[in-house]
Amino acid sequence: MFLGSGTIVEVAEARVKSLGRILKDYVAKNFSGYVIFRNDVRGVYIFIALVEGRLAACRSIEAGRVYEGAECSETAMKYLYEPEGVIEVQNAPHNLLILDATIFPLSKIERPTSLSSLLGAEVGVQRVVAAPPSPSITVPPPPAQPVTTPATQPMPKEVAVAKEVTPEKPVKELPPQPQPVPPPPPPALPKIEKPTEAEITVSSECIDPLALYMVIKSGQLLEALTSPSPYRELLEKIRNIVKERKPSYIYISGELEGATLKILYDSQSSSISITIEREGASICGNEARKELEGKSISNVKIWHVA
Repeated sequence: MFLGSGTIVEVAEARVKSLGRILKDYVAKNFSGYVIFRNDVRGVYIFIALVEGRLAACRSIEAGRVYEGAECSETAMKYLYEPEGVIEVQNAPHNLLILDATIFPLSKIERPTSLSSLLGAEVGVQRVVAAPPSPSITVPPPPAQPVTTPATQPMPKEVAVAKEVTPEKPVKELPPQPQPVPPPPPPALPKIEKPTEAEITVSSECIDPLALYMVIKSGQLLEALTSPSPYRELLEKIRNIVKERKPSYIYISGELEGATLKILYDSQSSSISITIEREGASICGNEARKELEGKSISNVKIWHVA
């Protein structure tokens, strides 16, 4: 949601340490960086920028809609003590936070909100003071050096050379030679049709958390399915999106019999990574694919990154 990213200093499950508690702790520490809340199942993502403990900017996605500034802080109020989700805290340099607030001006929080009052935090980035410009020093140009031109030398006169003219010999005409007949072209080989797109394979690894974070950060919600769908139908949707849009990544989230399903397609490897999370345990790769066979997945949402 913001372009900048920093060094991860804390990751916590919301059921263990809530978003409200983490925000209060880092506001009290005069922290500068990002506090990020993610709930993949509900499709909620909240990015809050703190500058020296001040509430500086906020962007969020809820039900496929983007909220910024004061509206975003009101959205965050609903998830301060939500038990489902993950909170990530990133330390970031001061200038990067200011750059994000400049690129996304609607995200800036410039007046007190319910969130800032609850956290006891000031708003805005008024503490940033620009350094005075350094005085310029004018260096005089070096003195011009005299230009000396070489004395002109007289050009030698052209020497006329007499060419000896030799009489032309008569050309003897030769009889016409028969032209060689080119060999017949070889018979055309039967045309072999190549597959239009590479087969999508299933990776044996779990989804890379860093790759998933980048997709969630810059991806766009493409579709939200209202009815449950089988795994084969989701695989066919991935093939169609690859063919029509040629994305870098495709991310699918859903629910499967009380578990959370995550599928991430990577165009560089033409493969998908599958992770099923249930009661703190994860199933990945072909084992996860076998569990999906013959079952329907509900609450499906599809994102893509161009």
